[in-house]
Amino acid sequence: MRARRVAALLLLIAAAGCAGTPGPGDPLPTLPPVVQPLATRIPTSTPPPAPPAANEAPAAGAANPAPGAANPAPPAPSASPPDWTFSVVGDTWKDTPMLRYILQDAAAQGDVLQVNLGDLTPQGRPEQLADFARVIGAAALPVFPVPGNHDVAWSKTTAPFEQYWPRHQSFDRQNAHFTLVDDSAVTLDQAELDWIDADLSATQQPVKFVFMHVPALMPYPVPAESALQAGGPEFMALMEKHHVTAVYAGHLHAYTRVERNGIPYIITGGGGEPLHVPALLGGRYHYVRVAVRGTTASDTVVLLNNVPTPGP
Repeated sequence: MRARRVAALLLLIAAAGCAGTPGPGDPLPTLPPVVQPLATRIPTSTPPPAPPAANEAPAAGAANPAPGAANPAPPAPSASPPDWTFSVVGDTWKDTPMLRYILQDAAAQGDVLQVNLGDLTPQGRPEQLADFARVIGAAALPVFPVPGNHDVAWSKTTAPFEQYWPRHQSFDRQNAHFTLVDDSAVTLDQAELDWIDADLSATQQPVKFVFMHVPALMPYPVPAESALQAGGPEFMALMEKHHVTAVYAGHLHAYTRVERNGIPYIITGGGGEPLHVPALLGGRYHYVRVAVRGTTASDTVVLLNNVPTPGP
């Protein structure tokens, strides 16, 4: 069964790729629903609303379930203003009009910070990292990078990266904990797994976000990139152990998401590097905005349709 699903998906990738890249005047296909609720991982102090009584009319605008349906459709994400927002972007590559637009737009929308998921540079050369540090240093909001595999390609270590930013780090923002992981070697060794475990064990924050460059899993086979070569299953077990709210990764130059055992894994690598898959499969330039409300969070894809595409 799994082999048939993979074969069908590869045919879909091939078919979508044959369609080519949309021209300037062609309509762009839409992604899957771009507003996705993230499940609450920690019980809130406010009990959930009681279901309506059998004879109670549905709220105005609510959709009636189909006759015989076992469960109605889940409610739409809350329209109430968030307590605060932050943004996530991956694979920005270098100083480009797109990166500058993302930074300006994130600040204009009121994001309190931005996490960059790595591959800040093409090769991780010292002058490239210095250019990136200069650009984000001039931004109107703080930016927290994680190292990508490209960012360590020149030195084969994270040494030049560490001249500007920690190899891994964690911090709190209001009621959320941020854990930034180093998997730039395309693996997670035991030392890094132990650090993640200790960091998440120590926090008392009800909302926990984890960020990395290489995803622990890919939702479909992609020849251009792969998931972690080692440490992925152990990492996912830690996410479940600590009831993490969501995990964000880049590396695949596209947007997609998958859930495993209640944990959402979001891949957002559309910040500037050449796209890996057709638009039908999420190959669109974009970044993600995360809204926190109490102990829940939701994220929205911000598509960059009219922003200049980065050059070579």
